[in-house]
Amino acid sequence: MRSQFTLSELNRLWAAYAQTAEFSSARGEVFKTKFLDGMHQIAREHKDKDITTGCRSAGPLYVESYSIVSEAHRQYWNTGITSSDSHPPAQTNNVNPTFAYATRGEGFVAHYGTAPLPAFHLAPAFASSTPRTPTIAQVYDVAREQFQAWCGTFRSCVRSTGGTTVVLRLVVGDVLAVCHTLHNALSTNSTTAHHCISAWNSTFLELDGDEEVSPSRYNVIDTSNLCDHIGMLNVLVAATPLLTRTPSATLYTESLLASGEDPTVALSDSLCGDIMTMSALLDLIPLSLASGFSTQSNVHEILFLSVNDGRQYHERINWKIPSLLNGDPYMGNIAVDDPACLARLLFNVYLKMFAHEDMGPLLQKISLRALRDRSSVHYCRGSFALFVAYLKNRIRTDWTRTIDALLSFIVCDRQLLIGSNFYQDLLCHLNMLNIYSEQPFSPNNPLRIESKAQGPFSDWSNVPPVVCVVMEIPPNNMHILDDTSEGANPVLFAGLRGPNFFNIFASFQAGFGKITCQGSGENSRIYPIEESSRQDSTSPIVISFCVPAWMLSISPRNTSVVLAVQSTPATTRQWAPKLGMEMLLFSARLMDTNSVHVVPLTGAGPSILSTPPRYITREAPCATPSNITSVIIDEAGKSIKYVKIRADIVDKAKDDLSNVKTEVSVTQACQTGLELKIGLSTAQRLEAPFPVNASRSKLRVARKSSWVEVLAPPPPAIGTLPGNPFPVLFHSASHTQMMPWNIHSTNLERLPMLDLSKVDNMAAMPWMSLHLSSMMSDRERKMRQSQRAQGSDVLVQVKDSIHFIIMKSCKSEVSVFGLSNQLSGHIDTLIFVTGIRMDLGSHTVVADAFVLSLTKTLIQKLGTSLEAIFSTIIQDPVSDQETIAWKCLLPAFVERCRDWEHKAKCAYIQSGMIPISTQHGENPICDCGKGKVSPSFTRNKQWAAFVPYVTRIAVSPLFAVSYLETIGEHYKDAVREANTGVAKQRPASHAAGSYQCAGCKTSVAEGKALRCSACKNATYCGRECQKSDWKKHKIVCKKLG
Repeated sequence: MRSQFTLSELNRLWAAYAQTAEFSSARGEVFKTKFLDGMHQIAREHKDKDITTGCRSAGPLYVESYSIVSEAHRQYWNTGITSSDSHPPAQTNNVNPTFAYATRGEGFVAHYGTAPLPAFHLAPAFASSTPRTPTIAQVYDVAREQFQAWCGTFRSCVRSTGGTTVVLRLVVGDVLAVCHTLHNALSTNSTTAHHCISAWNSTFLELDGDEEVSPSRYNVIDTSNLCDHIGMLNVLVAATPLLTRTPSATLYTESLLASGEDPTVALSDSLCGDIMTMSALLDLIPLSLASGFSTQSNVHEILFLSVNDGRQYHERINWKIPSLLNGDPYMGNIAVDDPACLARLLFNVYLKMFAHEDMGPLLQKISLRALRDRSSVHYCRGSFALFVAYLKNRIRTDWTRTIDALLSFIVCDRQLLIGSNFYQDLLCHLNMLNIYSEQPFSPNNPLRIESKAQGPFSDWSNVPPVVCVVMEIPPNNMHILDDTSEGANPVLFAGLRGPNFFNIFASFQAGFGKITCQGSGENSRIYPIEESSRQDSTSPIVISFCVPAWMLSISPRNTSVVLAVQSTPATTRQWAPKLGMEMLLFSARLMDTNSVHVVPLTGAGPSILSTPPRYITREAPCATPSNITSVIIDEAGKSIKYVKIRADIVDKAKDDLSNVKTEVSVTQACQTGLELKIGLSTAQRLEAPFPVNASRSKLRVARKSSWVEVLAPPPPAIGTLPGNPFPVLFHSASHTQMMPWNIHSTNLERLPMLDLSKVDNMAAMPWMSLHLSSMMSDRERKMRQSQRAQGSDVLVQVKDSIHFIIMKSCKSEVSVFGLSNQLSGHIDTLIFVTGIRMDLGSHTVVADAFVLSLTKTLIQKLGTSLEAIFSTIIQDPVSDQETIAWKCLLPAFVERCRDWEHKAKCAYIQSGMIPISTQHGENPICDCGKGKVSPSFTRNKQWAAFVPYVTRIAVSPLFAVSYLETIGEHYKDAVREANTGVAKQRPASHAAGSYQCAGCKTSVAEGKALRCSACKNATYCGRECQKSDWKKHKIVCKKLG
């Protein structure tokens, strides 16, 4: 998998790099001056700003790294080298050409945030046990050591393969075009899907054949923060079909630009719908949503968001295929019985995808963030059509009725200001993707020949439903866009303007050069006669887009083809004064053959012309009659209410079911699995395509017809998975490989160990207390503080125990912890902690530990040794529910750091169960890893007797999820108070539900308190106090708001 265009681009860039070595002295000085001028200009523009993005690389030590990393960034931009010396040595006299050339021109092309340190894990440089700050030179030394270690590890991995060649396949091109081309290759073995390299390069993206077989699907797809720039749904729809159908397959997305004012709704906004519902439709779910926790921390981002005034917020999400959660390749598609509800859901997604066209919320509350959000355009109608095409491949329903209802909603919509102008664009894409064709697209439709003699089809014998419009634009009309001083290039659209209509087509292809039209009628073809690049300021611009043919027959001589800037708050402010309110860049008459050409889609040459991309669509296959799975969507089209699974009952269970006295019930087998019980025996195992909650299920029983319908709702948005919240899955059909599903793997020996030898108290490591306390959401924190955690939320209890274990371990080099039953006082499990390591990639810490489950047999065998260490055991009382949770969690903690193979007689394999048992006094873990201890364990002589029986584990915090719940409000308040000098007023007593009046300071009942309408913070007992306090309050009201 590669492309000739990629090779030519690499050759072009490396040739440019190489030529700098041959520059004459005069040419070299010009090159260097241009480079340094650009570098220093950016440095001057940001000289008064602390560029703190590199602090992210320090993770939980973000605060400790702030000043050093900011200063290192400033020095790097002043000197151009990685040196702690503010004055560069005389020998550093050469320009790095890789920063001088990109897609266009020569000069300085680096982003202002470019710096070497963010690429490395900086936490080890600041995690010293002594309260001192490292120098910039020491931080660079840590980065260099890591780079050397990475190179050494890579060499070792290559050598371990026996000389197998490492293959890197590179493709340069628009990311969506690359993904859809790969998808097309997977479906048809074709090397192209008729996508162009990019929006302004009309070369077709075509893959070259490989001597070796290229992978067609991928175990890991990392999309960086592309969703910030092209939209989350675009990324998921394009990339998901390329994932392997295995439980371990993972897609990563990242976001950096804060969306909206509430992080808890940011993900649903980016998905354009309810998170669980969209996950079910896409068959791709965020792990932290399914789990209710994450083992990867972004606590430092919460602090960063407060300090950085909400401009950036980094969120990395791991997505997996939920229908594979049971470990088997579940291939069934889902059905939707009610097309009207599905249409309503699709319409709600449509409204959110094009929310930038809805000015209503902006007029209600104008803010800089709202203006910025309304200025972000990620989707076009083609994007929505591809989303529908994706769902059509997965969902079985009456799609004709669904699309009919959807289009009816869209036609009647009055919410999107210019939505009707894009309607023909949407119909065109639905037709080209074989999803739906309205009557004007049918063969021999009279609309297409209504004014045929006067329009562009006068010499066409056969007019197809969709044609391509090509327009040449003089270069002078586009030069105005070269001015990006006030922002990035705007989003453009092509359009058709007639006497009574204005239709916008957002999907168009652009190129540079001259073209010629040959042939006539439906045999006309467009050919490039002189192609050029964007750097050629004298070259015409050629755009092409697909339109419904019938539109060109309506008053063709009074119809114009236009190219314009799409209206948003940002573009209107920047471009309307220069281009007028319509923001037209160019307009030409449809019948002006010097500027406009109409050709069939088959008139596509090797470049210039836009042709409909190929996207394989098919009707989702029917499920087997014995196990029909469908989803029930609420009438408002907001979310999935239930998964409906119908099971036909056969054999003995059929006879039992016919007895009206036989009880029918359903229990949770796993996260996506249900056990249907007829009487005392299990009748069937039912599989859902995503997690469901058996405890809230409903049953429909047909005793005479011998079937049972189970209506199981999705789990609540906040909480752990039903069943085992820490599943370990069998990774292969043979059940010989296991993997934790929602706890990331780690190599303990590669993680740096914290030096705890000099830690007398936690004041020496303040970041650790902050880091661990941030496991809890604000809801969980209140629950814990009010002492209601016991028996109410087992995850809070487990988090509390992990907090206890790691904090205590930080105060001692080695520790033994006993999980003891609260009622009996008996110790069920021993955890031997040998040290605390930094899990750098996940911005957290792990306890390097060994676990021993105390069964009756082991207690008898190790009685003397247990007595010897009993006085050193730090006991952690746990409830019965927490004991069960730990027995589910321990196998995951083992598997995540396993460096050994399971045996053929492994208890997991033989029983088919992980954990083996959750009963008190029984072992949940298999014996395969027993006795495989590290030197840090054997160094403790008192532990020698336990060596044959312990198994290594990696214990790490379980963090709350910021897009599900609020986290760290008390930290934000501290930053708020430091910045404004005013503390946020909070209820004096949460339990009593009372507030303190900001005027007279008396207590006010929650239902009677008046709140400042501007900042929503200050509360008052009545209007008199509010009025008298205004002179003082108005000073801080704006800051607080």
